[in-house]
Amino acid sequence: MIEKMVKETIKGMKAYQVDNSRYDIKIDANESNSNIFDEIMPEIWKNVMKEDINRYPDSEASELRAAISGFIGVSAEKILCGNGSDELIKIIIDAFVNPGEAVLSHSPTFGMYGISTRVSGGSYLEIETDEAFDIDVDELIAKANESCAKLIFLCNPNNPTGNILEKKQIRRILMETESILVLDEAYIEFAGESMVDEVDDWENLIIMRTLSKAFGLAGLRLGYIITGGPIMEVVKAIKPPYNLNRISQRLGTEVLAHSSFINRNIEAIKSERERMLEELLKIKELKVFPTKSNFILLKTDEAEKLDRAFKKESILVRKYSGGRLKDCLRISIGSRSENETVMAVIRRTFE
Repeated sequence: MIEKMVKETIKGMKAYQVDNSRYDIKIDANESNSNIFDEIMPEIWKNVMKEDINRYPDSEASELRAAISGFIGVSAEKILCGNGSDELIKIIIDAFVNPGEAVLSHSPTFGMYGISTRVSGGSYLEIETDEAFDIDVDELIAKANESCAKLIFLCNPNNPTGNILEKKQIRRILMETESILVLDEAYIEFAGESMVDEVDDWENLIIMRTLSKAFGLAGLRLGYIITGGPIMEVVKAIKPPYNLNRISQRLGTEVLAHSSFINRNIEAIKSERERMLEELLKIKELKVFPTKSNFILLKTDEAEKLDRAFKKESILVRKYSGGRLKDCLRISIGSRSENETVMAVIRRTFE
């Protein structure tokens, strides 16, 4: 009986699988290698303890939005917070996409764009990137206009490849389509080419950010969007009330007050990324893709062998098994000592 009641759009979908294996080093999910609480928890815990957890949280996340505003230099009125980017993706799709209408992105990219579109009943379309995983902007624009795409999702830098679009390419998409562009800048702190300073210039632009990556708060599930008035009014109308709990709001606000620590950690990750890239490029059995994020994508004919070597050392990495990412592994940037261990495993594998 239940099978007859299931939405047609989700039939055949499988639950998202997370690798819960025991590990000594975890570099499979693009998380920060640093736990900021180790540094600042004694200082901020007293403020967390003041929260009245018997009361519902601030539905507007006013203090958190003010803290984000101060950090990125955008008015708090242009910021809306969500329970991670996944919730914000769903809110945006629910706000603008009717059943059967098109949502456009490219392949490969972050999987939740397609999953949320299909669950909502939208039609998810992709263009293929080239061998270097770069986007053909002309093709993207043509496909958007041909399909009358309501939304275009672009992850910049892209997950899982690390590629980045230049501002002039993004401006073309905004100018030459009638779609709303959702620019996912989850990893932008590691790249530096944000469109946030142009958010007032484009009525069809939504910028999506997270505190999971550069800020090291993946466990709190804090995301936010930046956009202008017309779009903001629409998405605010369907955002669930009380969607961020009090503790997450307080901790996010407190962490954002420690910008010097955050910026220092970002620079350390970028430095380690460049050092890792330099070392990896010396290994002829690997194809190493350029990246502007906190992870590196590798491709090798011996991907299975390398994955087994990592597992033997209790190192979790993200291995891909099909499609354009066949024989690819993605490794997040860890601490210096973690990265040294990872490099030692790679070198031994290809001796």
